[in-house]
Amino acid sequence: MIPEKRIIRRIQSGGCAIHCQDCSISQLCIPFTLNEHELDQLDNIIERKKPIQKGQTLFKAGDELKSLYAIRSGTIKSYTITEQGDEQITGFHLAGDLVGFDAIGTGLHPSFAQALETSMVCEIPFETLDDLSGKNAQSASADDAPDER
Repeated sequence: MIPEKRIIRRIQSGGCAIHCQDCSISQLCIPFTLNEHELDQLDNIIERKKPIQKGQTLFKAGDELKSLYAIRSGTIKSYTITEQGDEQITGFHLAGDLVGFDAIGTGLHPSFAQALETSMVCEIPFETLDDLSGKNAQSASADDAPDER
C-alpha cells in the first residue's frame, strides 16, 4: 500500500518523481546500510523538483543550509568568488553526487552551486534528514542494547 503523503508528493513534483529504490543511481547516493523502513522514510522527505535549467543556482555563497542535493542527471559546478571578483571553480558534480555538504559545519554555504546544463536533482531537506538520522541512531542503539532479565 502506498501512503497518501507519497502520492501527494509525486503529484506536486510535476511528474518527475521516482522512488529512491527505483532510481537508476540510488547505489551512488543512498547509504547501502539502510533497511526498507529507513529507505521509505528517506523517500518521503525527498523533494523532487522540475528540471533545473542551465545557469540556475541551487544555492549561493552566504545562503543558509536548507537542503542537500542529490544529482540525478546533468552537471553542477561549485565555485567561489575571489577577492578580485574572479570565479574560482571548486568542483564539478555529476549524477550520483551529493551537493551542499560544505555548509554543514557553519550552517552557511561558502560557495555557489550552478547548473551547467539542464539537470535533475532531488532536494533533501537537511533539518528533516538530521532528525531522521537521529531517530534511526536512537532505534539502532536500542536494538543493540542487551536485554535486561
